[in-house]
Formats: sequence, C-alpha cells, structure tokens
Amino acid sequence: MKLLSFIVAIMLAVATAEADSKKPSSIQWKPEDCSSSLMLPENQFDVSQYGRGQYRIDGAMSQGHFNCIYITFQATNSLVPVSVSGARESTFTIKEQKVTWRTYQTVVEGRSVIRKEALLPNILPREKRGNGSDYIWIRIDADSQQIIDQLTPVAEGILQDAA
Repeated sequence: MKLLSFIVAIMLAVATAEADSKKPSSIQWKPEDCSSSLMLPENQFDVSQYGRGQYRIDGAMSQGHFNCIYITFQATNSLVPVSVSGARESTFTIKEQKVTWRTYQTVVEGRSVIRKEALLPNILPREKRGNGSDYIWIRIDADSQQIIDQLTPVAEGILQDAA
C-alpha cells in the first residue's frame, strides 16, 4: 500500500511539473508594454501581435477570435461598456494589486459568447514611453463556461509571470 501511495505521489508530482512548465513565447511584449519575458504554458499556447500593444494568446480550443485570451495595453482607464447589469465579479491578485474580473453574456460578431474581462493599471516592469500602455485590458470571449474556466488561470498566470 505504501508503494502504491508513493507511485501515485510521484505521478502527481510529474503531472504538476509538466502542467506548470513554461516557455518564452516566440513573440515578446514590446518594451513599452512590459520588459519582462512573455511566458506561456509549454506546448499548449502561442501568441500573435495584431496591433500596437495588442496580443492574442491561442491554444488548441481557439476558434478564430473566440476561445482565446486578448491582452491589450491602452492609455485609457475604461471598459466599453463601462457597466454591465448582471455581470458576475471575481478577483485575483498581481503584485499585491487586487484585480476584478467581470463575466457576462454578450454577442460578438453575431455569436453569443461569455465574456470575461478585467482592466488594471499597468504595474508590469516596462520602459515607459508616453501613456499608451498605462492600462492593461485582459479579455476572453468563450463559447462556454468550461472554456472560461480553462483559460482564466492561464491569463492570470501570464500576467503574474510578467510581474
């Protein structure tokens, strides 16, 4: 019985280590957005930059603009829409900064999705050049709550690693 417990413990340790392994992305943040490395879960995700300060992280479940993570560096401290009735809120922490997610049902490009988004001051290390990257908008537009639940810790981890 002790041997079986030991084997299970080793298997869990290996699985956890593999799940937590990260790699530097082939595309990195621009220094004015963040000067730390952009780290992604190994063998699962890739990133593209589609505009100044705009990054999209895609994984196996991504479908075009959906089921992926968007991280946008911006000058303004506002979300559009500013408020959403019935949005659920949850929080996470980066560098002792409490960040509030809001989650709600919406329609994007004619498709009904669950949107999870947060806006926070850019507390990441960076080479400040003007105010174009003073805030970070992080967003997930997903087909299901299960996908939101899978992508949320990835999104949080990317920012926590950068901090």
